[in-house]
Amino acid sequence: MQNNYWSKLLDRRISRRRALAVTGATALGAAFLAACGSDGNDGGGGSQDSSGLLTPIKDETGSAVRGGIFPYNHSNNVVTLDPHSTFNAAAWALITPVYSTMVKYGKSTTEFPGADKITGDAMQSWEAAPDGLRVTYKLRPNHKFDARPPTNGRAMTVEDVRWSWQRVKAVSPVTADILREKSPTGTIDDFEFPDANTVVVKLAEPYGGLQETLAYWYLYIGPVEGEDKIDLKSDMRGSGPFRLERYEPSVIMEYKRNPDWYEKDQPFLDGFNALFISEAAAQEAQFEAGTLWTTGADVVPETILRLKRAHARVEMTPQSVYGAPGQYPMLFGTRFAKDVRLRRAVSMLYDRDALIDAAYGTQTWLDAGLDVKTYWDGHLANRAGEWLDPSSSDMGEGAKYFKQDIAEAKKLLEAAGYKGEKLTFTIRANFGPNNVPEILHGMMREALNVDIQPVEQNRWRELKATAGAGFEDFLWSTANSYNAEGFLATKYTPGGKDKVAPDPIPNITDAILKMRRELDDKKRLEMIKQIQRDLAKEMPDLPVVSTLPVAGYTLNQPWLRNSHWIVPGFNQWASTARPLTVFWYDKAKQT
Repeated sequence: MQNNYWSKLLDRRISRRRALAVTGATALGAAFLAACGSDGNDGGGGSQDSSGLLTPIKDETGSAVRGGIFPYNHSNNVVTLDPHSTFNAAAWALITPVYSTMVKYGKSTTEFPGADKITGDAMQSWEAAPDGLRVTYKLRPNHKFDARPPTNGRAMTVEDVRWSWQRVKAVSPVTADILREKSPTGTIDDFEFPDANTVVVKLAEPYGGLQETLAYWYLYIGPVEGEDKIDLKSDMRGSGPFRLERYEPSVIMEYKRNPDWYEKDQPFLDGFNALFISEAAAQEAQFEAGTLWTTGADVVPETILRLKRAHARVEMTPQSVYGAPGQYPMLFGTRFAKDVRLRRAVSMLYDRDALIDAAYGTQTWLDAGLDVKTYWDGHLANRAGEWLDPSSSDMGEGAKYFKQDIAEAKKLLEAAGYKGEKLTFTIRANFGPNNVPEILHGMMREALNVDIQPVEQNRWRELKATAGAGFEDFLWSTANSYNAEGFLATKYTPGGKDKVAPDPIPNITDAILKMRRELDDKKRLEMIKQIQRDLAKEMPDLPVVSTLPVAGYTLNQPWLRNSHWIVPGFNQWASTARPLTVFWYDKAKQT
């Protein structure tokens, strides 16, 4: 079972270039990396740029002019555009510009905009009752839907909110995260509609994260015509800043500016086009030709640096590391659920530093004089402000299970009765950042007789939904939520959409429920930290790599202005359309 290549990799920390040649990892994607910027205004917490390659970041909203169609590559195709039934973050990024939520996140070029920066969207204002169990929202007046039939530019009413909420409760795969009747972690009891301008959210208990919940993708407000007059799977009629004009699956989605949006003079762009270009060579060629205005997140560091050096005018900026916590954890099946020694052993086979070096191009950036900060991921994804570094003493006793120790891992496996039986590591075909599943598989083979098995998306979703009860060994999975509390709840309670175990986890699940009811911020923070320490010892799933919306650096054409923003949510566009509303086109720079 010994894998000589991986033994050498772990011993020598070989460069990313050689690791890529052996593993086949070819994309930058979501990563551990928090990249620096320039002028001390980096959005990523890094140090000053010493490369001379980066463009200073500033808010250029005051210089904006109207016009331009922004083309970018959306490499992940989607199955449905239904705002209430989709389970796909790639689809949410295409849905969010069209539909309103009750409230919307803030944005910044300098610091993470917290819950205090949330403002109204479909709702204009709100007020909480003294006991914290009811929050009353007032509908934004004359908030218009799409001018095309069947909505014909009519104003939103509470009946649209009622219809959307009822539909979410009936068909959404993620309501267990928010609805008490679906899960004990849900904080919302129900909605009430006392008059034509009012929506009341009834809470099961006081909860300070309600606005963050309602700004996330749990409740898009669509028109009642969606019941029988709109094919929601392939068409949209919303009230957001953009309108979908054309959808050609696997080819293009064309959006146009909504002239009736409530923000004065915004969006600045006349529209944008989401192109579905899967081949890296085609993406690169179209960026060089100016057909694409940004390289996005799925371009390897060598390509970013080559393009920048070949085209001095293009602008290079760090990709924001802020946002909602997301993660690609590995789930344990029935064989490993029964013995904590088995789970700890697998974690100790995993060399976090070697994976970062092999998959995410750290050395490439460093060699170019660019700063890169790396993170070990924990059971709470590193994007959360409450994250504990698993390599630090803050993690307590469980920190040792995050450090690679192959000899100790083999002892634990032997003590737990593992005798070399054939194991299966199931992954979703053609999915996973930077070939991380394959790299992890190679590391596991240091002590485990394990094969990797790709399955199609639908089968993968079925296995994920079992939370370990439907397979014996390992499953590559996903998890995300709007804040630290939601993330821990969605993973470690049996009602969570991203649950890692089918039943409550002793001590952990109850601690999470108690933590979510704590109103004192300092006490809640300490509870979140202790939960992480307890999870490190229990290891109910293996934290492998966090999902950042972007990582490292990206390139933009010089005529795409005002394009660097720090926003909450899963990625820059999936949870809020606000950045897109302030992008603008400088025609003079394209000529």
